[in-house]
Amino acid sequence: MSRLFPEVADARREAFWRQQERRRQTLGQPCCTQSNMSWSLIDMEGDFCVVIHGESDCLNCFFHHNGRRAVDYYSTRLSETQLVSGHTLEPLRHLLQLLATERRPAAVIVLGTCPVEVISDPFEPVVHEVSAATGVPMVALRTHGLTLMRLVECQDWLYATLAGLGEPPEQRHGVNLIGLPPGAASEEARQVLEAAGVTVNGLYPNQTRFDAWQRIHHATHSFVVDSSTVPRLTEALRSGGQQVHDVPVPIGLYQTGRYYGLVGDRLGCTEAVQAATAAVARAHDDAWLALKARLTGRVVALCIRMLKTHRTDLLAYEGLGPLELLRGLGMEVVVLVQGPPEARETFRARLEALGHADLRMEVFRGPWELGVVATDVGADAVVCSDVARKVVEEAGLPMISSSAWRPFYAGIPHNLELLAGLADTWA
Repeated sequence: MSRLFPEVADARREAFWRQQERRRQTLGQPCCTQSNMSWSLIDMEGDFCVVIHGESDCLNCFFHHNGRRAVDYYSTRLSETQLVSGHTLEPLRHLLQLLATERRPAAVIVLGTCPVEVISDPFEPVVHEVSAATGVPMVALRTHGLTLMRLVECQDWLYATLAGLGEPPEQRHGVNLIGLPPGAASEEARQVLEAAGVTVNGLYPNQTRFDAWQRIHHATHSFVVDSSTVPRLTEALRSGGQQVHDVPVPIGLYQTGRYYGLVGDRLGCTEAVQAATAAVARAHDDAWLALKARLTGRVVALCIRMLKTHRTDLLAYEGLGPLELLRGLGMEVVVLVQGPPEARETFRARLEALGHADLRMEVFRGPWELGVVATDVGADAVVCSDVARKVVEEAGLPMISSSAWRPFYAGIPHNLELLAGLADTWA
């Protein structure tokens, strides 16, 4: 039909891509699943390989050579002839057999791509066959960019897959802390809980090795920052016998206190946790009150749904992690949502579901509009992704990067310093 009526085929293609664009804008933070998972795995330490099943350019859609696992990324490098003729399975089988016999990793993750998805390539049975024959655990995932998916959904898919590589042990002990920001500040949680007599099994996903995922089922409890962003992982943990509890993003005095309070309550060690945090919790009171006096009444625009990131803590609760920190210091917060105007009601409903029906909210299409919108709402400062830094600075507004906040009590001096920098620009 396309040869006889090319205008019909063109119209269908145009309709398809228009529908894709509408889905992309409505989803907020969409991603190509193959590229997203590749980026997520590139810096993970451990004995595993990643196979990109597709043409050579599928491996070049991200800077794989920049990560520490670059040497363990492989590609079937399918040619156009192989794709058109459907001769795609033997190259994959041959590559997997070579990896199993020569490299012998602890596991292999095979990521499908757009070309193999277009031809409905049945590659999963080959992966399972080689895995069974060689004894090397292998998992096949149909990742590609044709079916858009939100970043949080893709991350959840990956984490549930990694958790599936492990098996529940006969005996369990300790707790998992899931969804914390990366960096040394999150180690405070481990120190506090261990001082309270609680063993921490692991911090996932940002501060862990690949082999730690095989131990994720060893814990009795998991404390998850916004489990609604990782429903597959949550279900995998619960079906394995763990108790899963929601906790806030621990940024600022209030949310850090809530985090430790919920953990202590669920584990029945509230007094021990309070004793372990009492001194450090009070250490910041004077600096906090002094800065609050300088910030009270100021308006800050908190921008959400504009991040392209693999950090689940930045995506949790729609990116509202620093909200209570800002409000606790006396600032009025206006939420600016990147997305199409017609999705306003959807965004408003989401904020209400999170318990923030009182927040002022505006929608902007993209970074190029941010300076004007922030000025129109009367913002004195902006918290947003670094991609909009130039636009915000051209509008004459000071800015803090969405990824700059640090968690727990250990991160409070840094956060106060960031906010003091805003106050200094107004002096």
